[in-house]
Amino acid sequence: MVLVMEQTLKYRRGYESDSSVIIVVARYNSPLEAEIAKNILACAGIPSDIESDGGPAPYNYCGKIRLVVREEHSRQARTLLRIRE
Repeated sequence: MVLVMEQTLKYRRGYESDSSVIIVVARYNSPLEAEIAKNILACAGIPSDIESDGGPAPYNYCGKIRLVVREEHSRQARTLLRIRE
């Protein structure tokens, strides 16, 4: 089940070298769905990451799985993910 977020969740990564704003563009119940969405974005040239409450991908999926992109790519990413539905 794909859950495209209408509400924007913004946060900054905690790395000194990367202080870009990160947006959660979708949430998934399945790691497979998240990986498919990540690949769709990659084909469009949009870098993304998968995160979960259990830790970094790919081995600690538990809870909701979030697909995140940099703020400047969020609008295009949401558009592409809506087309997929």
